Amino acid sequence: MLRTHGHRPYGRGSDRRHSGYKQRKQEKRADDSGSLHDRGQYSWFDRLRNEKRMIPYATMRPMLTRQIPPRELATLPVQAALKKLETDKKGLPEEERENRRVRFGSNDLPQKKGTPILVVFLKQFTSPFVFLLIGVTVVSLYLREYSDAIVIAAVLLFNATVGTFQSARASKALKALSQGIVYNARCLVEGTSRACDIREIVPGDVIQLGAGDRIPADGRWLAANNLRVDESSLTGESVSHSKTAESIAVKPNAIAADIRNAGYAGTNVVAGSGLLLVTTIGEQTEVGRIAASLTEARPEAPLIRRVRTLAHQVLIVVTIAAILLLLSSVASGGPILPNVTLILALIVSVIPEGLPIVLTVVLARGVWDMSRKNAIVRNLESVEALGGVDIIFTDKTGTLTQNELHLKQAVLADGTTVHIEDGSVPRPHTNGNAEHAARFAEILAAVADPGAGMDTRLSSIDPIDRALLELPRMLSIKSPVQYSERPFDGKRRTRAVTTTLSTKEDIAILAGSPEQILDACGGVDTETTQAMNTMTSGGLRVIAFAEAPGNNLERADGAWIYAGMVGLRDNPRLEAKDALAWCRKHNINVIMVTGDHPETAYAIAHELGMTRSRSQVVLGEELMRLEDKELSNALASLKVIARATPETKMRLIHVSRKDGSVIAMTGDGVNDAPALHAADVGIAMGKSGTDVARGAADLVLVDDNFATIVSAIQEGRSVVGNIEKVVTYLFATSSAELVLISMAMFFYLPTPLLAAQILWLNLVTDGFLDIALAMEPMHGGHTRPPRGRLISKRAWTRIALLGASMGIIGIGVYAYALNTNGDTLRYSVTLLAMSVMQWWSAWSNRSSTTSIFRLNPFGNIPLIIATGIVLFLMTVALYGGPLSSLLRIGPLPLSTWLWIVPLAAIPVVVDEFWKLAHRRTVKA
Repeated sequence: MLRTHGHRPYGRGSDRRHSGYKQRKQEKRADDSGSLHDRGQYSWFDRLRNEKRMIPYATMRPMLTRQIPPRELATLPVQAALKKLETDKKGLPEEERENRRVRFGSNDLPQKKGTPILVVFLKQFTSPFVFLLIGVTVVSLYLREYSDAIVIAAVLLFNATVGTFQSARASKALKALSQGIVYNARCLVEGTSRACDIREIVPGDVIQLGAGDRIPADGRWLAANNLRVDESSLTGESVSHSKTAESIAVKPNAIAADIRNAGYAGTNVVAGSGLLLVTTIGEQTEVGRIAASLTEARPEAPLIRRVRTLAHQVLIVVTIAAILLLLSSVASGGPILPNVTLILALIVSVIPEGLPIVLTVVLARGVWDMSRKNAIVRNLESVEALGGVDIIFTDKTGTLTQNELHLKQAVLADGTTVHIEDGSVPRPHTNGNAEHAARFAEILAAVADPGAGMDTRLSSIDPIDRALLELPRMLSIKSPVQYSERPFDGKRRTRAVTTTLSTKEDIAILAGSPEQILDACGGVDTETTQAMNTMTSGGLRVIAFAEAPGNNLERADGAWIYAGMVGLRDNPRLEAKDALAWCRKHNINVIMVTGDHPETAYAIAHELGMTRSRSQVVLGEELMRLEDKELSNALASLKVIARATPETKMRLIHVSRKDGSVIAMTGDGVNDAPALHAADVGIAMGKSGTDVARGAADLVLVDDNFATIVSAIQEGRSVVGNIEKVVTYLFATSSAELVLISMAMFFYLPTPLLAAQILWLNLVTDGFLDIALAMEPMHGGHTRPPRGRLISKRAWTRIALLGASMGIIGIGVYAYALNTNGDTLRYSVTLLAMSVMQWWSAWSNRSSTTSIFRLNPFGNIPLIIATGIVLFLMTVALYGGPLSSLLRIGPLPLSTWLWIVPLAAIPVVVDEFWKLAHRRTVKA
């Protein structure tokens, strides 16, 4: 039995005795089959909360317990669909909307949960470098070297804090990006139209939609007035679909586009208007399910792989060196403890403690620079990956072209031709019968949506309709009224309408692909076929038209009369040709992947300089039949893949990754999301792209322009160059410390530097200079990262040369200092010499090829400031009390500075000879 709070349950007798029983019984009889909202003034929820009276079971509204996919409602009439959702055409009451919002949640796509800040902090300690330093700290505590342990622990905490801060900033920025613009929709609430945040839409809401509106959720159409929807973001088909509110039969395996009385979140209304009954929201929509399916881990960023490889290599070198030195000490019969201290210093010297911080700074700067060039990077590692891209699989429409269709040519059945002359004011030039041209223009206007010519600001209006109306507008011809329509059918690839022309003729018009129209006309002469081929090979998108007297839309093949065809053109972007030329020069393979006709795609590609012959074009279905090895070989020469599908893109990624290539893939639709997710660099469109595509991508193009991709790659290569400069500098100074300590051990000399002093060099001196070096402007063109490695073999050669020269000078200075009295003075002189050599090395590393004397000394202001800071800190360390005690150093006379500074410049001279030899080798 049911009851309300505070009242007894009641049976048949008590129900009949209730004062409102007769009134509710009459309401129930009046509309027993209609919507439950019409059975009374209040919803069941309102009545349940009314504590002043009891509610009979028969008059209570059942609770909507689940979201219902639109395909389950497709076969039902409108009233039955409304009843299923417990609503009516006036919309839900606000209180019921709030109740359902609590029950079903907000209309948002599924979002990954953020990582807790503590977990982010602990992850900073998972690097092999950090493990080594933790081990050194433990051993230092065991040996009671407390100052070393304190300094190393401080370094670890500092690095972890900076890394956590950067991660938090990145997460905050990505969250703000994902929220984006808040869209509103027109909702009916108890018959009143009001603006609603689309995130607050619930199942059962009734939404008013018109041309240019984005559909906010999946639903069942309640009304459709000449309604056409662009579902390309979901299905990949570029042609809009007509919608109906009538019930339809649905096959069990029907795809979303086949259900003509359903609307889907993320698609756009391009013509007409309608009322949509919301049935599913958020992750229950078609878009939401695709977004939720992207659970597979993204491929590891190339930068992460390279850093991990480098860390493992350093770990192996350090372990081997430490074991050999320890065995050498044992074999010599000397004391073990001093050598353990030396080995700890050796380990600390090799580890580039500042590398994680400086990589973050370099990548963050790249993100900032790219954002100013209309490229939004969604994760830091993608910046470096962009610099290493080998293959770009790019869309055609909107990326290589302007995404603006224009009517360029019309060829009528009688041979009359109309050419549209380019210019600031396009003008038609007719060759033949002008009256026939005007009549054909009226046919175009009858087929096109009249609303396409009213508001050119609505980007969701079908671009084909815009183009078809260009000729009627130039000839001042008004659009005739469409009386009936057979919507575009993906299988027939045609659309039919009926209208009355200005000559009072009642005719039916058939429009669609040339092949289908020519078949409907029973075949035409070869001249028409040749004209079609000429248009297609010229890069025009061809649409053909046929007519028949009367109002019958369904006619057998041969019953239609051929009227003519038009060629539409989406002009290439002017800047795309230069961008493609840059890619060819820098050995980046660009392949067009499009759903267009192969001849149209080839014409555009040829105009942009991508192709040399027709043999470089292949159909997607032909490509899918190739074995992996055959496809891999074919990709070396292919430039255009036409009639491609999302499955084609996934296959291309799978095969290309086997070769070790770094892959960039563009896309804008929901169905492109898996490919964007799987690529090394997924690139989504900012203007035309869907939220799901942008969420799956690494890079979002604000202007949908291929040239912006190239700008991002150039910036990525600039970042690669700066990473190589910084890593070269860090490992050159670390190897110098390694040479210094190893030579001291080889000659049985005391420890030249303590672990705390080495950390001072690596964190304080290097820490400021390497970050400033990361701000260096690009020199000598765009550097491509070496495949599989963080830095090139040439850079390793330079590191060895610089490290050896600095280490030899360092051991020489140390040997000289051994003749002085006291460890403090010996440490001070050696530490100063190593510090000054690092300063000189930073300036020499501004370019790996250009002489330091040819670079503008004021070209890197941050480096000037950083040099001043480290000079000041070194002075404070030598002449300040607490810091001097911690580092075990003391003041030095001015005379010592005067001979150390020029002596420390010798490695720069060595580097200059290396650069000169490299330049001559390159020229040869």
